[in-house]
Amino acid sequence: MLALSPLPVEGAGCRFRIAQFIPYLQAHGFDVTLETLFTTEFFQLVYQPRHYLRKAMAFARLSIDRLLALRKLPDFDVILLYREIFPIGPAVVERLLARRGHPPIVFDFDDAIFLPAVSHANRFISALKYPGKVKTIIRSADHVIAGNDYLASYAERYNRSVTTIPTCVDTDRFVPRADGARTATPPVVGWIGSPTTAIYIADLAPVLRRVAETDAFVARISGAGAAIEMPGVRMENARWSLDDEVRLFNTCDIGVYPLTDDEWSRGKCGFKAIQFMACGVPVVASAVGVNREIIQDGVNGFLASSEAEWVDKIRRLLNDATLRRRMAEAGRRTVERSYSLHVHAPFVYTFESASTLAVAGRLAATGKISGVILQRPMGFAAKLALLGRRLKRYGVIRVGDEVLFQLFYRLFLKGADERLRRGLGLRETTKEMLAAAVDVFEVDSLNTFEGRTLVERLRPDLVVMMSREMVQTDVLSIPRLGFVGCHPGILPDYRGVYAPFWAMRDGRADKVGLTVYVANDGVDTGPLIAERALPPQFAIRHFKVECDRLLIEGAQDLIDVIDQAESGHLRTYTKSGAASRLFSHVGLSHFVDALVHSARRGSAA
Repeated sequence: MLALSPLPVEGAGCRFRIAQFIPYLQAHGFDVTLETLFTTEFFQLVYQPRHYLRKAMAFARLSIDRLLALRKLPDFDVILLYREIFPIGPAVVERLLARRGHPPIVFDFDDAIFLPAVSHANRFISALKYPGKVKTIIRSADHVIAGNDYLASYAERYNRSVTTIPTCVDTDRFVPRADGARTATPPVVGWIGSPTTAIYIADLAPVLRRVAETDAFVARISGAGAAIEMPGVRMENARWSLDDEVRLFNTCDIGVYPLTDDEWSRGKCGFKAIQFMACGVPVVASAVGVNREIIQDGVNGFLASSEAEWVDKIRRLLNDATLRRRMAEAGRRTVERSYSLHVHAPFVYTFESASTLAVAGRLAATGKISGVILQRPMGFAAKLALLGRRLKRYGVIRVGDEVLFQLFYRLFLKGADERLRRGLGLRETTKEMLAAAVDVFEVDSLNTFEGRTLVERLRPDLVVMMSREMVQTDVLSIPRLGFVGCHPGILPDYRGVYAPFWAMRDGRADKVGLTVYVANDGVDTGPLIAERALPPQFAIRHFKVECDRLLIEGAQDLIDVIDQAESGHLRTYTKSGAASRLFSHVGLSHFVDALVHSARRGSAA
């Protein structure tokens, strides 16, 4: 892979959109070469005011070097192009790269570079910028990666193959300070940015002056390119360096991330807010664009839409150390599950029951999943529609038999089952408890437009499924590693619902157990990942509790599978020649027949 970036690794875009992924790609068999247009020295020069002749000569020399480097294209299998080949001029080179016979192009962008914008230090080149070339690059690319949904919606006008990947941080590197929350006074309100974004912190001067009238604090500015002064505010201008980046975030008690409410800001990816949150620093951010998705106002940070809100929320954090600590912890959790380099982590898709929520809770407690998608309980109309479909498929006699068993179960078996479930040691897990640990979403079905859109937006690597729903193939294909299911039975012998009942009815206690498998468009027919035979612990009349027990037992198997997926060693297998039978819901006649067979065998009924 040839990765092309106009910026060197000192530029946040190159560092966080390309460079930090290279070790992972190399570990999974990719040979990655990173070529940057700007050198470190030129990157430091370009944002300094004036020096126009020196900049022009250096840029010309670097441009020639880049063109010469492109002669190596036949040595590569794919090109990852970040932003553009050259920051000025039309998309001539990009068009040449997209010619037939050249490697496919993956285009990545994380700013609204299709809008006119230029740094204040280089206004003279504004006439040479061609923001309209971005749509040409997008059209020419084989695939497009956008930093947020706003950018993706623009890209989708010109290319149907678009993926949204937010800018992430390495949560092993960006960590809260080792000694916990700062206790020094006065507190530090920090802004860390770049010369191109310094205008935003300068615009926040009236807010900081008003806060300083009543509350003591230090405003620490880093990365602005030149010292910023605000009369009436105690200021510190700290030098930014790549080696010192994390320490600078850790010196702050409160982070501020101001933006203007315009089209360019709506294309921003909220990355400085993410960095502050990863370092355990509560942040106040403009209620603009993707910030509204990253920050839940009052939960993991504050959003501000007016000068009065900015003043109020900064003051609240300055005067309440407990609030700062609570928001810092919530912000860190948000980054760990949604914006970490190590995850577009798995999600769980399940219906609401004591056992499935318990399993989801155990997975959430490990920190290995980003969220849970809950299938809402069916309403009366949906239940009637399901009954109609089953009547059409199986006929009145069979469906009537199943309805009779449900009545019998409620009258004679349900109470005993509830007592047995308490003996499983299930700690009640609620939606609210899950939401405190991970993101929780609710849908009627993943097969609806709402459900599919949600999975497309979340883009998980993997979905762990504990649902009786047959997920459609186009939804199954969205996660990179697909859907995996945990089936309370041994596959492929006992497919379908209530596998322990059918196995025990047949006298096959050896087929009671659990199987983790890859879901496909069949009913429990996908490739297998792992299986365990687990002797039944309950009599056949308590088969529903047996299913719950097996699902709970399967939590550890699912954790192991997630670990395998993370390490890139997820292996599947099939059983050639194995019996494969599909079973449906239990009817009253089936239940009576099973009791009779159990009595004849002398086994517990």
